[in-house]
Amino acid sequence: MEIKKILVMGALGSGKTTAMENICDKLLQTKNIEQGSLTINSQKIHLLSHPEKIKWKFNQYSLFKDINGVIIFIDNTIGITKADEELIKFISQNNIPYVIAANKQDLKNEELHINFVNAPIIPTIAKDGKSIHKALEILLELISPYREFVKNHPYVEIVKIKNYSK
Repeated sequence: MEIKKILVMGALGSGKTTAMENICDKLLQTKNIEQGSLTINSQKIHLLSHPEKIKWKFNQYSLFKDINGVIIFIDNTIGITKADEELIKFISQNNIPYVIAANKQDLKNEELHINFVNAPIIPTIAKDGKSIHKALEILLELISPYREFVKNHPYVEIVKIKNYSK
């Protein structure tokens, strides 16, 4: 079984570590990296993040080359910052699949609007874990082999079929 590698990113205090603590089966934290693993819908996932104490330049971040996708945490009580905007633009320009976790919905239950984003924005609460699972499920759908096939073959159209169970 292939393991999907997901990079967890966001500003200081956005909820990255809290989310990982609440969804990972096992979480390892060192001074240079946080990493954890979990399984969602039979898919093994390895999460990687940077400790909040480390300043880094994402354009020099070596983990980008081996990842399958990114979940970007944004503190919904603050909204999008210039650093968030730069990160999102970098991820988009490099065609890395991503979702945005509009975190801390328990503190400010409002939609996060970002006019330049072409990715799902999922309301989350890092402390409960359920919404983080949902964000990861959506990201897994975005990076599925079928989606990758469609991306590489633009003449194929994705059609959703409703389930009409009675």
